[in-house]
Amino acid sequence: MNGTKIWLVGFMGSGKSTLGALLAEKLNWGFLDTDVAISQEVGLDIGAIFLKHGQDYFRGLEGRLIQQISQQTCLVVATGGGMPIFHPLEGLGEIIYLHADFEVILARLQQDSNPRPLFENTTQLHTLYTQRHPFYARMATHTLNANQCPSQVLNQLLELVSNIYKI
Repeated sequence: MNGTKIWLVGFMGSGKSTLGALLAEKLNWGFLDTDVAISQEVGLDIGAIFLKHGQDYFRGLEGRLIQQISQQTCLVVATGGGMPIFHPLEGLGEIIYLHADFEVILARLQQDSNPRPLFENTTQLHTLYTQRHPFYARMATHTLNANQCPSQVLNQLLELVSNIYKI
């Protein structure tokens, strides 16, 4: 299984971080949440990085992180919502799009204690959701319905990964 990597992509609130950690644990692989890694590197949360340094600076950090990740194996990566929009991931492993309906995303974000820098109002959020969906869908090697509870989506992920890697 050398060279294996699973990239979870999708809109904020689709479950990438939660499911990525659970999947990595089940597979006994490493796990990396790109937003957490960048936040730890800079010493600021993502919102503060955007405010203090701007989006271009943040996207540059993402690009460097992708280069580092590309050298690793047996890794589940939860990407930030914008990472796959601004950086090509094709050819770097399996890309799984966790697709959740907008209403599900909205409900999750309203309950989330982690403030999102691009979540200012529902209209802007819906516009961003609508713009990003086609990008995620095009780049993904697989798409899963992420509307269900985490345990149900995790079961789908495990089945998919076991079919891909014959585990």
